[in-house]
Amino acid sequence: MCFVRKWVTLGFMKKKKKKNKPAEKVLKCICCKNEVYGSEVEEMKKIKIPYGANYTIKVDNDFLKTYKNSILNDKNFQWACDSCLASKRAIKGNPANQTYCDYSPYLAYFDRDFECESCESTFVFAKKEQKFWYEELKFWVQSMPKHCKSCRKEIRKEKQYHKRIAELNEKQGSLKIDELSELAVIYDHFGNEQKRNKYLNLVKKKSLEKKPT
Repeated sequence: MCFVRKWVTLGFMKKKKKKNKPAEKVLKCICCKNEVYGSEVEEMKKIKIPYGANYTIKVDNDFLKTYKNSILNDKNFQWACDSCLASKRAIKGNPANQTYCDYSPYLAYFDRDFECESCESTFVFAKKEQKFWYEELKFWVQSMPKHCKSCRKEIRKEKQYHKRIAELNEKQGSLKIDELSELAVIYDHFGNEQKRNKYLNLVKKKSLEKKPT
């Protein structure tokens, strides 16, 4: 037994080779939620982020290493891995065309779900619509849709109705039959029966006045 112990102590037994640790999956893709290697975000590394007048940030390996636990895992810092971009699940963003200050720009866009504040239904804020909002219309990047498309359309319609009411009210006393009818239709849309009936009666009155005696 002593001999065996000595044999082991002297190192005559074969030592197990240390296996090289696999590269660390340092990031969690905001789009697909999968953990990815730094080498799987090559498309993001090509993007330069304007920061001030004469300075840009490049999403290189040093950036990934420094900010992997803060910026890149921040849900407001929207990016996507190469796999998501290749499959068209996400599309690249261009921070140079975006308006931002104290909020992270978008390196990529992908479909996102929101709840409508009006009807409470879930709606999709599509990736192409996001790109249009932030890079064509130049909305601030922290601007988010509060309503689904149907409710947004209805809200725009109501704003137009209120604007039209204001325009026609300035002409009270000289309104034509078609304008009185228009006001009746608008108030019917809002469910205001009293005003709807008021303008319908004025339409009848004007129509009678036009009839030859």
